[in-house]
Amino acid sequence: MKKSGFVLGVTGPSGSGKSVFCSFFAKHNCLLLDCDEIYHRLIDGDTACSRELSLPENFGPGILDERGGVDRKKLGAVVFSPGAEEKLALLNRISHRYVKKSVYGRIRRMRGYDGAVIDAPLLFQAGVEKQCDLTVAVIAPKEIRTSRLLARDGIDRASIERRLDSAPDDSYYVSRADVTVVNDGSPETLEKAAAGILEKLRSIDERIGK
Repeated sequence: MKKSGFVLGVTGPSGSGKSVFCSFFAKHNCLLLDCDEIYHRLIDGDTACSRELSLPENFGPGILDERGGVDRKKLGAVVFSPGAEEKLALLNRISHRYVKKSVYGRIRRMRGYDGAVIDAPLLFQAGVEKQCDLTVAVIAPKEIRTSRLLARDGIDRASIERRLDSAPDDSYYVSRADVTVVNDGSPETLEKAAAGILEKLRSIDERIGK
């Protein structure tokens, strides 16, 4: 994948504060690629991704809404239910292909930015880290993450806890990422960490001649 500028991969468990961390880079001339947002667009309406997910051998037409797009609540009820690990893996295998194609295409066409920041909860599972110059894991205590998701997503605690339990624990991210940032709820600490990483990436680009 040809690119102009650095590529930073940011990952971590749901509710850890990845989006807030990544927003710092968006304010400093970086292209922000939010994989969750990209995925949501890819299943909004009668799209190639929606059609593949709704095939009978995958999740069936019952996951679709009236416009032919994927109803995320219906799909979530399937893949985050107890014992649905294979269904979740199937969803990831299908969706990753579409998301990666979109992300890599936008990076290839990137012009006028210092770099790109990929906000990807499944960065390592999808193999996207191979395209990154640096990877960062943003982690936070589980109770803090639960509180954030309760406020953000408007679903019940039991559903959130099932979703969190289906994800790897912190050690998965820490052992794979180049840098770990612990988000204890202090915006100043999070911004300071982001500023240090941005400075490091810009210096790397300068040394290799960008």
